[in-house]
Amino acid sequence: MKFFLFACALFIAGASALPRGQEVAGSSLITNDKLARAVERLRRAIVNDGLDPLVLESYERNYYLPLFRNVRLFIDQLVFSGASDIVVHRLNYIRPFSISFDLELPQLVLEASDVVVSSDLFGKLGETRFSGRVAVSGVRLSGRIGISFMVEGGRLVTSPSSSFRVGGINADVNLNVLGSDVSAAANNNLNVRVPQLLEKNKDAINRFINGVLRIYGDFLLGDYTVSDL
Repeated sequence: MKFFLFACALFIAGASALPRGQEVAGSSLITNDKLARAVERLRRAIVNDGLDPLVLESYERNYYLPLFRNVRLFIDQLVFSGASDIVVHRLNYIRPFSISFDLELPQLVLEASDVVVSSDLFGKLGETRFSGRVAVSGVRLSGRIGISFMVEGGRLVTSPSSSFRVGGINADVNLNVLGSDVSAAANNNLNVRVPQLLEKNKDAINRFINGVLRIYGDFLLGDYTVSDL
């Protein structure tokens, strides 16, 4: 879930950057200073909400699912970090009709001492154990959001064009499933296959992000007109 936080960072920043109510009067809707302050507020919010680092010293919970009599999740010392380290390579409002951006999370790291999932399926006990470290480097989102004026209805609409990419994944994990050590396969999937899948599906990923940016951007700008720019 935190991995996708970065993909949302730009339009969350945009939400914070937009003035509210009477603040619009006498000032531009979007400025470089407002965008920079929005990113800084986002950094602080992530830290203040306990999301960077996100630490679970000890966590245990039982779940009751169909077919399973009982599923138990136990976590001992899990740490996720890096979500607030937003590097702004470029974030400019090009008056009057576009925002150019290039944002990066240099490294997202997940470390776990011991994660155990045990279950009872038709009276047969099974257990999965996970530990180790996964580092995702160079999580980057860049592009431009065009802002245009819809004559019919007088609304502002957005036309995003973005590129999402991941520099690499470095995983060193131990994974045991039902008594079988599948660590080698897990590390190969994380280090090799996941980056390959991201590259193979980059066009679909970018289309999805552009769609989300467009919906959210149009929602944010719905109450404004071209004169506010």
